[in-house]
Amino acid sequence: MDFDEQFLIENGLADLPHKAEFLQHLEEEHETRVGETIAEGLAPEVVAEFDELVAGNTDAINAFIAKNNYQTDPIYAKMSEKLALPAGDPTLNDEYASVKWLLIHRPDYEQIVAKTANDIKQEVIASRAQLLGQQ
Repeated sequence: MDFDEQFLIENGLADLPHKAEFLQHLEEEHETRVGETIAEGLAPEVVAEFDELVAGNTDAINAFIAKNNYQTDPIYAKMSEKLALPAGDPTLNDEYASVKWLLIHRPDYEQIVAKTANDIKQEVIASRAQLLGQQ
């Protein structure tokens, strides 16, 4: 789900003032909630590893992809092809590390993202009148 102009229209908020700020708030809220849910139940050092990967720490990324045998991983090869980047490209390594970490530690990532987006959508719908100043 995209939090964009179409989202506002579909949910009866086309006349909402300060649309850009509201949409940015929704994106930030979604990112925060997804991050919190991903971290639930994981050891602090595992979460710290992901934080380093997301932050773009080259040493952490290189260590992680080496530990996961990226050279023989079909996921790495598919990502290289899809992104049109050669093996060893820093952008490819960065993307692969994040995706692989999620596959290992949070295989339910896509469901987390979808559920969180739906939860936010339901909250927006429930507060539509208040958001539009009709309450």
